[in-house]
Amino acid sequence: SMAQGTPKYMIDIYSLNPTGSYSGFLGAWSHFENAVQSIYRHTDFPTMPLQGFITDVFVRGSYLTPAGYTIPGLQIELGKTYLRNFPVLQVWDPQFYGPLLDTMISTLKTVYYDSFYTLKINWGAGQWLKFHLQTPYQYTMQPLPNDTQQNLVVQLSQKWDYGFVPYTYYCNLDAVACTKYDSLRLATICFFMDSMKHVVQDNVSVYCWGALPIIGFNGYSLSVNDPNKMKPFTVFPNPAQSTLHYSEQPSGLFSVYDMGGKQVLQGKTDSNGEIDIKPLPTGAYLLKIGEQTIRFLKE
Repeated sequence: SMAQGTPKYMIDIYSLNPTGSYSGFLGAWSHFENAVQSIYRHTDFPTMPLQGFITDVFVRGSYLTPAGYTIPGLQIELGKTYLRNFPVLQVWDPQFYGPLLDTMISTLKTVYYDSFYTLKINWGAGQWLKFHLQTPYQYTMQPLPNDTQQNLVVQLSQKWDYGFVPYTYYCNLDAVACTKYDSLRLATICFFMDSMKHVVQDNVSVYCWGALPIIGFNGYSLSVNDPNKMKPFTVFPNPAQSTLHYSEQPSGLFSVYDMGGKQVLQGKTDSNGEIDIKPLPTGAYLLKIGEQTIRFLKE
C-alpha cells in the first residue's frame, strides 16, 4: 500500500521507457548534491489537464528511508520553460550551464518549504511521499504559437549541510531513464548551491543524466468559472517604442516571445502594468499573461 496515497496525475513510466526499468537512484536529497532540477512535458502526464492548479506534489521512494530522517531547508519550487530538455554541453564547465540554470531558476516559485523537515513515516521503495502546497500553483503546459512547448520545471532542494551525512540513508528518489523521445534526453540535472538561488560550482552530476524523478501531482483544471483565472487584458500603445502597457492583472507572471516561439522577456505582473521593451529589436512579439496571448509590435 502507498504510504500517503496515490497522486491523481503521475509520471507515465512506460511512455518514457517502454522497458519499465528505472535507475532506482538519484541522490537529490543525499550528500552528493543539494538540488535537482527536472523538466517535465505534458506527455509525461497524459491525463493531466493542459493548464490548471497543482495542490499537492508527490515523490516516490527507491529505497527505505526510516521515520525520523531529517532534511534541513527542504524546498520544492515549480516553474516553466520552453526548452524540451537540457542541451548537451561541456558539462564540466559551469560557464555553459550557469546562465541556463539562472534562466530556469528565475521562473521558479516556492510552493513548499520546511526549515527542518522530519520524515514522520517509514518511506519505503515504491511508496509516495506527499507534500501539500499552502497555496495552489497555477501552471500551464498549453503549447504556444508555432507549437512551442511550455514545460514544467520542478526543483527539489535542501539547505547545504557541510557536516557529515550518514551514508546509510539518502531519502532517495526513484528515477526513470528517458530515451523514447530523444536519443539522449538530459531531463534532469543536479547541482550545488550556496543559497537557494545561486549556483556555485560544477553544477552537473552524471548521476542525473537522462533521468527524471518519478513524481506526481494532485490538482484541478483551470475552468471557465475558476476565480483564480486570469482576466482578459489589453496592451497599449501598439505599436510601442520603449514601454508597453497592459491593463491591470492579478499577481502573476508575464512572458514575451518572438514569432519563432523563443522567450525573450519575462517577469512578474504589477500594478503599474508596464514592460520595458527597449532591449527588443524592432519586430512583432507575443505577450502572454495567464491563458491569454496578445500580439504587439515594437517600433
